Amino acid sequence: MKIVKFYLWWLLKAPWVKKYGFTSVFKRFLKSSITKRLQTEAISICVCTSDRNKQLKEVFLPSLQQLSMFRNIEVILVCAAADEVEVNDSITESNIKGVRVISCEKKFSRSGYLNLALKNVSNKYVFISDIDISLPSNFYSLFYRYVNKNQAWFP
Repeated sequence: MKIVKFYLWWLLKAPWVKKYGFTSVFKRFLKSSITKRLQTEAISICVCTSDRNKQLKEVFLPSLQQLSMFRNIEVILVCAAADEVEVNDSITESNIKGVRVISCEKKFSRSGYLNLALKNVSNKYVFISDIDISLPSNFYSLFYRYVNKNQAWFP
C-alpha cells in the first residue's frame, strides 16, 4: 500500500509536477517512449530523378554521406533508364552503401517514379525527398520526433 501511495504522490504531487504540470510531464514521457521505440526502426528514403545528376552529386549524396554511417537506412533512387549508368557512377564515386537504383523506361513523372520507389520499399518508415534537397545533419532526431504511425512530416 505504501508503494502505491508513493507512486501516486510521485505522479500527482511531486514538486516537479507542480512546476511543469501533469499533462506536460505525461506528454514528455510518451514522447520519449515513442522516440526510443522508433529509433530501432530502419528508414527508407525514396528519391526520383531524371537528368539531374549534378544535383545528385553536389547536394543529395554529400548530405546522405553524413547519415549513412550512423543509422540503418535504405535509399531507393528511381531514375530514367538513360541516366542509370551516370547515376550508378555517381553513387560508386561517393562510396555510399545501401543505395538501390531502379531504372524506369517510362517518361519521367515524379509521381510515377515515386510510386515505383514505394513499391520497392522494405522498411516500415518512409521518407520521400527530392534530389536537390540536402538532408540536415540532425535528420534522424527530427524524423524520430515528428514521424509516427499514420503521420506525415513536411520539413
